[in-house]
Amino acid sequence: FRKMSTDDELSILADFDTSLTSELNTLWVLLGGILVFFMQTGFAMRENGAVSQENTTKILLKNVLDASIGCLIWATCGYGLSMGTTKNQIYGVDHFFLTRDGFSDGTGNHYSSWLFQWALAATAASIVSGALSERCTFISYLIYIHCLLGIIYPLIVQMAWGPNGYMSSNLDSDDKKDYYSGCGVLDVAGGGVIHLTGGLMAFVGCILVGPRDGFKEDELKPNNYGRIFHTFGTLIVWFGWFGFTAGSTYGIVNRGEVAARTMVATTVSASCSALLCFLMGYASEFAATKKTQVTNLTYVNNGALAGLVGISAACSVVEMYGAAIIGCGSAVVYFSSSKLIKKCGVDDVTEAVPIHFFCGFFGVLMAGVLTTKEYYKEVIGIYEDAEDSCGGLFYTGKLNQLEANFDFCVVTIVLTGFLSTIVFGSLRFHQYRLLTLLLLFIHSFLCDFSLSHLFCLFCSNDTIAVCCLSPPPPPPPP
Repeated sequence: FRKMSTDDELSILADFDTSLTSELNTLWVLLGGILVFFMQTGFAMRENGAVSQENTTKILLKNVLDASIGCLIWATCGYGLSMGTTKNQIYGVDHFFLTRDGFSDGTGNHYSSWLFQWALAATAASIVSGALSERCTFISYLIYIHCLLGIIYPLIVQMAWGPNGYMSSNLDSDDKKDYYSGCGVLDVAGGGVIHLTGGLMAFVGCILVGPRDGFKEDELKPNNYGRIFHTFGTLIVWFGWFGFTAGSTYGIVNRGEVAARTMVATTVSASCSALLCFLMGYASEFAATKKTQVTNLTYVNNGALAGLVGISAACSVVEMYGAAIIGCGSAVVYFSSSKLIKKCGVDDVTEAVPIHFFCGFFGVLMAGVLTTKEYYKEVIGIYEDAEDSCGGLFYTGKLNQLEANFDFCVVTIVLTGFLSTIVFGSLRFHQYRLLTLLLLFIHSFLCDFSLSHLFCLFCSNDTIAVCCLSPPPPPPPP
């Protein structure tokens, strides 16, 4: 055996260091995905704490199906549309069906990214299905979940997080002109991508589907253990949220302080929001009854979640006082919006609309205000001196990042609201076949399938059968 030279030893050490870095970062993302998936347990408990005794089995089944059906949709088309390479900055055109060629790279990075993104998508599905509990048929559930995870949510993800999305800050470019408003969207852990989108679809669904029987008469009562389930579920969701935010750093090597700071900011925001909701709930009930009593437990539980949603967009790029400000602001937004939608007669079982939609919108805007220049450079750093333009308004005096985030919220609201209205409007008037045909057409377009694949289409009163046959072979060359 020949003795290795110093250069050979250094080369081997460098390769080992690169390999170890990649393996550890992959492991970090996998752990984050596992924690986010565990949040499904918390969502199931919270929803069971808000519904009647006879519907608990249906709610538990729905939570398992959120993950299971979501997996199939995400594997076949969702991930490819959201994170695949795009030619038009709107939707991806590859990474469908979990093929080995698109995912196997020797490091597991693509597989870990798929798992993490699937867990996030399942969270978006749970937001919508939880708000619409106790009033949707199983067929309607299957259709709107497919629309959310197969079309609406992937388009929003591609726009904000995609490798070449229209408003993405994840572009492989050092040119400021390539980024929307010179910065791109700043949404670290999905305050807008996940919560604003899911919360808005839930809002539209609650309005168009209508309230549950007995809601207006105030005859609905949760099961006997509702408070226990609701509180345990909240704590489990809070636990899983650490994977939600810290996992979004997509690495731990040389980013340990970023991950730790992210978790602490998450805790500070949730705690401040829960405490302020406790005080506001106490003051509100005392003003109404003129009696000293224990505040409504729901205010505290939902207040904690409001703070978690509010901090998601800026969890890695704000100081701790910024996290406290976001937490307190989220409490006010949740408390006031919750009162508002109840007065409007909207039946939101899990209060997903005030928690996810309103607080998600608030959190994305605050990311454009309270992001520090130093943390932006450390975490995002899309090009040299980007922090001078893309830091928060409070630190730079510039509106670039706030403008990008606000425009993203507007586009998300318009796109999600429009598509959700079509989906739930069709379901409201039982236009199942029309909606199914629309889904087939959209997927044949987005996934770049030839429409000739769908020429064998048989329609009956009850079912729609589709023969996805291969297109005819091309004519021979002249």
